[in-house]
Amino acid sequence: MSSGLAIAGALGSALCFATSSALQQRGAARAPRGSGLHLDLLGHLVRRPVWLFGTAAAIGTLLLQAFALGTGELVLVQPLLIVGLLFALPLSVLLERRRPSLLEWRWAALLVAGIAIFLVAASPTSGPTLPDDDRIWQLGVGVLAIAVSIAALATGFGRRYRASLLGAATGITYGIAAALIKYSTELLQNKGISAVLTAWPTYALLVVGVAGIVLNQAAYQAGPLCGALPAIVIMDPLIAVLFGVGAFGEHIEMNVVSVLGQLAGFALMSVAIVRLAGLSKGRAADDPRCARRLKVPAAPSVELLAEPEDALAA
Repeated sequence: MSSGLAIAGALGSALCFATSSALQQRGAARAPRGSGLHLDLLGHLVRRPVWLFGTAAAIGTLLLQAFALGTGELVLVQPLLIVGLLFALPLSVLLERRRPSLLEWRWAALLVAGIAIFLVAASPTSGPTLPDDDRIWQLGVGVLAIAVSIAALATGFGRRYRASLLGAATGITYGIAAALIKYSTELLQNKGISAVLTAWPTYALLVVGVAGIVLNQAAYQAGPLCGALPAIVIMDPLIAVLFGVGAFGEHIEMNVVSVLGQLAGFALMSVAIVRLAGLSKGRAADDPRCARRLKVPAAPSVELLAEPEDALAA
């Protein structure tokens, strides 16, 4: 496997994910109340150009992610998508003509530092060509149950925590989807397209993917981008690492120093995600601010996306 190609694909996917997140949150934030976690929400969103632009970027995310997973390990590729957080925050700020606070940038930087520490300490290497089906099923059922529980818990909370909880459930489903994408790309490379079309992971990916999309848009509707996105980008790689090691047989360093480094990276990520989510507590979804207003003229290339809702819905 080529680590260089995997890293390039993962970073490109992170950039597309950031663009998709910023645009889709802008569209979802103005959806009618009560449409979250229902297909009615998607029915509203497909009529909004800004959300469709975000969907196009999401397709780019998926294609580049599949390319990266076809050339690299889950343990390497998925954590790199956290870089999308640094891309997404300024994109969202640009669309809303707002400036991120220094505190927000500090915690975002610490989040990235945490994932970098984890990756260096883990030093992942690839495992067998194809994963263990039994282990994928066991892990899949277990983490899906956790995602469902978190999503159900989110519906019982007020707006203060709903975006973060739904974001966490979304991240879990995206981590499962990454494992299924990895499985499908391995089947394609080793057994051809016919094996992909007749194998269960392809159809499981469709089901998990749709669930992830609905959860994702509900999270974006429930609160500002800086509430939902950090939870998504932290849970996604953690679940992917679980599948990479537990089902795909990928190797991470397990000596004392490496384990301590991985724990330190995880602890730093956890603290950063809690603080970032805390910055957005209590804000409404249609008020995506995480910082104070920045009074600067919008660039011409951004004005189309920064127009009022009526113009976007036209």
